Amino acid sequence: MTKASDRKEIVRKIQAAVDSGVKLVTACNNAGISRRTYDRWNKDDNWVDGRTTCKRPTPKNKLRDEEKEKILEIVNKPEYSSLPVRSIVADLLDKKQYLGSASTFYTVLKEDKQLKHRGKCKKPEPRPISTHCAKKPNDVWVADITYIPSYYRGQFFYHFSIMDLYSRFVVDHEVWDNQDAINLVKVIQRSFLKHKICLNDHLLVLHTDNGPQMTSDIYKKTLNDLNIIDSKNRPRVSNDNAFMESHFKTLKYFIPIFQNKFENLEAARLNLNDSIHYYNYERKHGEIQHVTPYERFTYRDIQLLKERNEFMQEVIKEKPERWAKSPREWKYINEVWLNPPKGSDKQPTQNIYQSLALNEYRDSGELITPSKSIWLPEGI
Repeated sequence: MTKASDRKEIVRKIQAAVDSGVKLVTACNNAGISRRTYDRWNKDDNWVDGRTTCKRPTPKNKLRDEEKEKILEIVNKPEYSSLPVRSIVADLLDKKQYLGSASTFYTVLKEDKQLKHRGKCKKPEPRPISTHCAKKPNDVWVADITYIPSYYRGQFFYHFSIMDLYSRFVVDHEVWDNQDAINLVKVIQRSFLKHKICLNDHLLVLHTDNGPQMTSDIYKKTLNDLNIIDSKNRPRVSNDNAFMESHFKTLKYFIPIFQNKFENLEAARLNLNDSIHYYNYERKHGEIQHVTPYERFTYRDIQLLKERNEFMQEVIKEKPERWAKSPREWKYINEVWLNPPKGSDKQPTQNIYQSLALNEYRDSGELITPSKSIWLPEGI
């Protein structure tokens, strides 16, 4: 590796040879360097080696070992052990002491492997995302509370809704003028009995956010008594319950009979009851192959999708020239993931003809009859 002083001397001699009539390439070859190296050395007056592997002189502003030890001694004092570095530097300045900038403190702490969690508070721990797969109705329920505005500023009603993840069918809902956890528990108990969850051969999963109602003692006790698995969002992550958030947007913006504001609680309950009925039994849902949530909840979508495919085959036979390639096949969605693991298929599908075994509609379970009165009076 050539020193900076030697570089400068080599460039000076090459320039002198060129001035005397020697070709530049010949002069470079005689000096033992290439023309490219000469151009790089002669580019500016900075003769310092720019390569990262070269040895460099020690910077004048580098901290001495005793200065580093002083910084470590200061930050590990009891009065500073739980403070951030910037607060320590500011406090030292108030005491007319300067040992270095905040970045210098961080550099010293990093070298000594002390750049970790500081203070008495518990170190933040990453929480795994709640991942669930629904392969049939009543496998996984998602629930949440949304605000419903009234005609009076500052007054709101609160709509608590429980939706089946597999079918997007709203299994139960209710509107209240408060957010008490006891009201939420009543809806859970009512939906548990109405859909005969106790007859399932597996435990039901109920996924919610971390609201105060969903973390209350009475909520946890109710789920424990009913043998329901409690699933939660990660802290401060709202999109872990994206299905429920999407449902509320659909309810408020895409249900034509939904009103934006209500005069009183009774009016809100009547309108929400009609809106949920429209959502469950009339509105076709795009994510479940454009069938209603009720049709999927009761497995009636299997026959419906089969008939769509058969009808399309008849249309193709009548006018085959209209299709340059095969038309869309209406496939039955076999499972629905809530927060699927990375690298997995979000919505596995299977051919509708392979799903006809499910067309027995599971005679062991009783189907729900459509009704506009899907809430009951207070009490179970």
